[in-house]
This record gives sequence, structure tokens and C-alpha cells, in this order.
Amino acid sequence: FQIWLNNNELEYLDSHLVARWDKLEILDIQVNPWMCDCENQWMVSTLVKVIENKTPDLARGIMCGQPEEMRASFITDLEKRNYQMRCLDADGAHPERDSMLLVGVLVGVLLATPITLAAVLLWRKRRHIFSNTSNNYSRALYTKADLHDDGAI
Repeated sequence: FQIWLNNNELEYLDSHLVARWDKLEILDIQVNPWMCDCENQWMVSTLVKVIENKTPDLARGIMCGQPEEMRASFITDLEKRNYQMRCLDADGAHPERDSMLLVGVLVGVLLATPITLAAVLLWRKRRHIFSNTSNNYSRALYTKADLHDDGAI
């Protein structure tokens, strides 16, 4: 039997839609913006091989539509390179990009800690230098001596 799904704005194709994909005479899934992530990995590893064996001309127009870095990549090229597609996280973000954010936060913390410590120490030292109260405490321990006092008890 034949399935014509070309030019339908499809992004995903369930692997369980057909029990035996290899029994199809014709499968046309060209001109669809396929989501090239882990959910469609089976297309790269299994389905494209079936299409290439049966109708090689129909395999040439299968392209990725998303994610952005995969747009316009031919799925047949991915199959030849044994490409493993990545999954997006629950928010649609790329977890592999999170490492850059974490490194940035780590660098920020590592820079901020000594700068903050130095600022606190300078502030305390400056407060100590310009404060008159510290001199009052040290003078309180001593009594004024008379000029004629030789210090003998």
C-alpha cells in the first residue's frame, strides 16, 4: 500500500502509525517541517532507510524544519552520519546550552566573592583609621602622670 503525507506541515510521525513500514510500496513524507529531535530519531535510524530502499527519489526531500540549528538539514544526510538528535527540555529550551549559563554563574560567583571580601575589609579598615572611638578606648587604660612624677610607687 501507499501513504502520501507530503506537504502537510507535519512535524512528528508516530512510529506506531503503521505496523510494518517496510511493507509500504510508497511513502512520501517530503516537504514537511520535521522536528529533528529525539522523538523523531526513529525516522533517521529506521524510516529513511526504508524509503531509500523503495523509492530513493522520495527520500531526498525530507528536511528538518526545527530546531533552528537543524533547519534545512536533509534527514538522509543525518542518517548517513548516524546522527543522534537531541531532545528539548520541558520548556522547549536546549539543555546542552545550560552549561554556558552555569559556567557564567560560577565565574560571577568566583569573581564576586573576593571582590566583596576585599570591599568589606577595606571598609572596616577605613572605619578603624578614621574613627576616634578606637583612640578613646586605648587612652582609657592610662592615667595622666604628673610632670614631677618619676614613676616610682
